Amino acid sequence: MTHPSKRLKNLSPEEIATLFLSEFASSTTSKEARAFLGAFREKVSASDFPPERMDDAKKVLKSLNDLFVVETPEPFCRKVEGGLKPSPPSGMTWAPDGGLIIADDFNHRIQVYDANHSLKIQFGSKGKNPGEFQYPKGIALDPAGHLYVADGWNHRVQKFDLEGNFIGAFGEFGEGPGQMNEPWDVLVDSTGRIVVVERYNHRLQFFDSDGNSLGWTGQRATVFEDQLAFIYETSAALAPRPALEFPTCLDEDSLGNFFLTDSANHRILKFDSEWNLIKSFGSQGDRPGQFQYPLSLSIDDGGLLYVADLNNNRIQKFTGEGVFIEAFSEGQGGAALKMPGLVLAGKDGALVIALTLDATLHRFQSPTLTSDKTYQALSALQPDSAEIRLSHSHHLEDSGHREAALNLCQQTLDLTATKPLSKEAETLPATWSNLASKVESTEPLLGTLIQLGLIHANRRGHLLKQFQEWTDFLPSYCGRLVEEQNNILNHNEDPLEFDRELFNMKSQDKALFRSTRLAMVEYRESVARLENAFRETLLLPLEDPFLIPLMAQIKQEFEDVGELLVQLLKRKEQSETFLIKTLQDERGAQEHWAEFVANHSISNRISEQVRQLIVEFLAHARLLDTAAKRFSNCKPVTETLRSTLWNEGTVNLFGQVLLGFQEDPDLVAHMQGIFMGLLDGWKTQTENDGPPVASFSTEDIAAFEFDREELSPAELTRSYRIGGSPIKIQPDGVLLGGELYPVGLVAGKESDVGAKLESILQNQSVYSEKIIDVLKQSGDLRKQKLELETRLHSVDVRDKATPVQIGNNVRVIDFQINLLQRMNQTLAVNEMNNLVRLVIGAALLASTDAGKAILAGLDLPSSINKLVQSELQQLHQLKQEWKEVGLFHAGLQGRLAGISNELEPEKVKEIEALQNQVAKSDFNYLQKTATVYRQANLTGLLQKLDDALNPEATAESAPTFSHYVGSFGHADSGFLYPFGAAHLKNGELLATDNKKHCVMRFSSEGVYQGNFGRFGNGPGALNSPFGIAVSPDQTVYVADNGNRRITAFDANGHFLNSLGNTGPEENRIGLAYSVAVDSENNVWVPDTEKNRIQVFSSSGELQKVFGKENDTATDLDNPTAVCPLDDGGFIVSDRSEYILKRFDKDGGLVTSVDTTQATLGEAYSLVHHPDHGLFVSDTFNCQILCLDLDLNVKWVHNQTGRRGGQVFRIGGLSISNNQLFVADYDNIRVQVFDLI
Repeated sequence: MTHPSKRLKNLSPEEIATLFLSEFASSTTSKEARAFLGAFREKVSASDFPPERMDDAKKVLKSLNDLFVVETPEPFCRKVEGGLKPSPPSGMTWAPDGGLIIADDFNHRIQVYDANHSLKIQFGSKGKNPGEFQYPKGIALDPAGHLYVADGWNHRVQKFDLEGNFIGAFGEFGEGPGQMNEPWDVLVDSTGRIVVVERYNHRLQFFDSDGNSLGWTGQRATVFEDQLAFIYETSAALAPRPALEFPTCLDEDSLGNFFLTDSANHRILKFDSEWNLIKSFGSQGDRPGQFQYPLSLSIDDGGLLYVADLNNNRIQKFTGEGVFIEAFSEGQGGAALKMPGLVLAGKDGALVIALTLDATLHRFQSPTLTSDKTYQALSALQPDSAEIRLSHSHHLEDSGHREAALNLCQQTLDLTATKPLSKEAETLPATWSNLASKVESTEPLLGTLIQLGLIHANRRGHLLKQFQEWTDFLPSYCGRLVEEQNNILNHNEDPLEFDRELFNMKSQDKALFRSTRLAMVEYRESVARLENAFRETLLLPLEDPFLIPLMAQIKQEFEDVGELLVQLLKRKEQSETFLIKTLQDERGAQEHWAEFVANHSISNRISEQVRQLIVEFLAHARLLDTAAKRFSNCKPVTETLRSTLWNEGTVNLFGQVLLGFQEDPDLVAHMQGIFMGLLDGWKTQTENDGPPVASFSTEDIAAFEFDREELSPAELTRSYRIGGSPIKIQPDGVLLGGELYPVGLVAGKESDVGAKLESILQNQSVYSEKIIDVLKQSGDLRKQKLELETRLHSVDVRDKATPVQIGNNVRVIDFQINLLQRMNQTLAVNEMNNLVRLVIGAALLASTDAGKAILAGLDLPSSINKLVQSELQQLHQLKQEWKEVGLFHAGLQGRLAGISNELEPEKVKEIEALQNQVAKSDFNYLQKTATVYRQANLTGLLQKLDDALNPEATAESAPTFSHYVGSFGHADSGFLYPFGAAHLKNGELLATDNKKHCVMRFSSEGVYQGNFGRFGNGPGALNSPFGIAVSPDQTVYVADNGNRRITAFDANGHFLNSLGNTGPEENRIGLAYSVAVDSENNVWVPDTEKNRIQVFSSSGELQKVFGKENDTATDLDNPTAVCPLDDGGFIVSDRSEYILKRFDKDGGLVTSVDTTQATLGEAYSLVHHPDHGLFVSDTFNCQILCLDLDLNVKWVHNQTGRRGGQVFRIGGLSISNNQLFVADYDNIRVQVFDLI
């Protein structure tokens, strides 16, 4: 081999650094690496560089020395003790005196050595008794000097003093609270909690110092399953994060972050101090930064990580942000580190490595650098590395150096903007939003945002390219699959012949799926980063010179992805046209089955692309909403919103996407909600600009036929605008949907318009018949599909033909169901357009005397009024049916969840039967929901017209709609199921999200600020949270329903404690859907399951109980909400006949309201305000009531629908600054009403 000095002879300092990193960064302790560095030192000492490059050479040498010079002292060879040869260690920690405490695995004992490696004591032997072990693993010390040992096969943790005296133990075999399955490591964190890594329960369990379980985090899942859950937005309750596969080791850094080896997923997970997962790094492989079963990690004083990479036979070193620094696989004298199982970092660079099959402990002396100095050295060696600069910026941000962090971020993006996207640059700053929102200087932000957009566009382009490659492969692949199926059906299959071509094609399809899935993950992560960056920038105090280009970029991003969606939907329509023609041909499907399968598959691939791009489309729409709330009076924002909401080209993007992707009712509903929210929540602020004149003529006042397929995006968006605005009849015409319909449109044509209105009304009855017919056909098809799938479960495994036949039939039925869903959505659009034409025409007639006469002659005002009353009654009946169907469906789901893991044969049959019932019930519930939504929309439009035609009969509605907060979205800022609402003193709104399992925080302006809580049952975790309350001392209490407790946080969202889940079983909370606080900071909990009201102190002590067992408030029946009063009394809503009751401070009944006195259902929130009264959320009747304290009704707000001021089922209520905030969970938003 060429001597290093010769290799370095003509190289520059930068080239030397690059050569060392490429050849020796993965083996820095090898003799070759040492020789290379030695030759470089000699070259620098000899000044063997041009004079102008000597400083650069010294700088590079210093960085290499600082990072990679590792000493290798003598290894520590433990002696035979007690007649037993030492076994490879299975756990290690430092003793207070600098010595080592070792778990001697196969000898079932603990050994304590001093700093000179002399044995001080050893204790333990094999057994199950206190002080005995079965394969002890991880060891931890607490500040008091207590030693905790993970006693592996005894499934417990034992506690000792440093003399080996047994103190206590906790744990037993199992997977429930306090149970364990092979604890592999134990950590006492900086708060004093004990964290146990359970290798075979695939989780981390938390304990207090007395060994009481505080819950856990994690569930078994692979990286593949985790990626699928992320892409398809699987509920956290079904796919909770973190996904773990045999976790083994845990450590904590000086900033309170936790690092975990997720060994079988070949990665390291990083959590913040609240146990939120903030980073994952590593994958399976043998390249730098990859792992083959990482078993152990340890963090040194500088915050650097050392990882024992088991099957790669090496130790890898990283920064706290996951940047690879080096790896080494040799100890003193070149001794191989074969299968390292433990690593322990200590003070002054001390490092101890234990191997899996050797009892010898290898010692190293590593450089002692802080994280900041490490990054400086890495940057000196790799000045063009995006990953190093970005990670350095993260570290600076975490350390409080925000301006420096942003500057580094800007430098990195400058690097990536001028050259092809590198692998390093794909990992953009996850904490960009934090950086953007906290710096004082905003000057560099715009350039950074533009470059973020460019990099994101690359991610999007890569995703589309992957999909295209997969789609192009489908025709040939589907042809070969159909050929194989035909051979099976025709009994031409030769079991001895191996079809290598088809095998290779199947392998290629899997490979394309994997690469596309990875592109989807990267794209979706990029969407989230981009949205966060723009949203947090919008929170800054920005001026017009910055806002103008910023809003232009947001609008451009919105339009770019919208145009892509339109193009994809056109391609999808072409594929589906072929499918329809094939099915219409009597023998088309049989003769062209291969083409049918290919086109159906292509249509599905395009649909998947559309679903992914819609995530970004809605993200940009949310950014427009954030801008509207944040800068409502700012011209750049109002002009952007005006052009977006009114410009024919831009606004019709929403219309085209909604019309082009009607097969997914849920996604359509979410898009409709966000679009209607933008329309309803934004108000024109420019007083001097008059409303535009509508492009409309009397020719447009005609019945909209139910079977019209050529739908106009422009007419659809006009209908949406009109549906959310009042009708204002003025001397010059009708102001409707923000446009002016001039009075001259109907002048002289009143009789003709009146006749057309009659035709429109008659046409309306046809829609109901057709929609019912389509829903019935869809139900029949779903029944057929379910029967086929049930039949498939009973097919003999030797029968290959029947599964093919069933699969083909299911494919056709799926397509037919999609067509019917499209027909149903088309009917809904046509019906809305039909009604809007009625509204426009009738309002125009009402604007002239001649028109009023025509209306009176037709008796249209009276007919409309009667129709409205009839539709309202029908809507009320539908809501009751909706409630019953929903509760029945929830009951079935609960029963299925309770036995889904049972394996007994009789249980398996019961599970299959329940699964079929749930599938049928699910369709019935969705169908009923769609029916209620349609009825509410129809009734809302008719009510609007009735108010205009019969103004004397119109009562002033109280309260008045102001605006809304939040909208649908799986991104951080979006709602999935907002239920509870409460306010802090500073005006911030806190809203629980039942499906995101967290609390969302919004500014007083309604702009998203962040969230706290996560899914789980550990400290600070939530499981299906419902109500929320804030006490006078600003403690936040959450009704943590799924965990049967009340979880308390401080005003900043930091976990404090839990109430109602400890102590005697009879005092523990059953089900709590709401929570309230009184003026003394006591916590009131209506326990629906145990028919009582419990009152806790802020520290969790039970103060009072009201309920049947206590001879007070004796007629409580499943209480759902409570409101404590200033006089010590309280008001309760429950499910009894007397649905609302007021009690005095001793629990004596004062007054009540029964269901015959008021149309009132069970309430899930009661809020009292001294100036405004008692507010009641009548959840299933979709209404808000205001009462006085004698429980007399003052007013009822009963406007059902999806537009501003209309509500469906509602949850929590909160009052702030004379405004009522309503958690409108079906509409996935919080609505705000003015009370004055």
